[in-house]
Amino acid sequence: MHTGHSVPGNGKKPLEVPAGMVTRIDVQRILGVSRTMTRKLEEGGKLMATIDANGLHLFLRSDVIELARIRGRGVVGRAAESPKVAQMLFDMFERGLELPQIVMESGQSPVTVRAMYEQYRTPLRRKRSPLSDDSAAGELKDAAQQFQQMLTRLSGER
Repeated sequence: MHTGHSVPGNGKKPLEVPAGMVTRIDVQRILGVSRTMTRKLEEGGKLMATIDANGLHLFLRSDVIELARIRGRGVVGRAAESPKVAQMLFDMFERGLELPQIVMESGQSPVTVRAMYEQYRTPLRRKRSPLSDDSAAGELKDAAQQFQQMLTRLSGER
């Protein structure tokens, strides 16, 4: 029984999208973002794609829905609603566990774990910096690169 959907192909015939998966266009619609932002989310590790034989980028619908919930509410979905889940994840971050261990032990999705890690790493109060905008932008870029390296390391150890 097929429960997926079709997308236009390369002029020959429509390509089948497996059940539970969505394309970049679906991601754009669900998240309400542009094609560029969708690619940035993918490149930044916020969404993990599987690329099929036709070059079609496919995402787990559940991951996209969870990211939509996170972005739409400005919180970290179910984990933010449960202080016990947040406490458990923060403890795992403190212990230095890697992404696969955290996902398996907590039962939370990688998207939730990554989002909670961002919350864990963000100070509650940021001091106003007398730095110029260029300096602050440079610091932000450095911090983003460090964070991306950590996510890459965590994702690569699956």
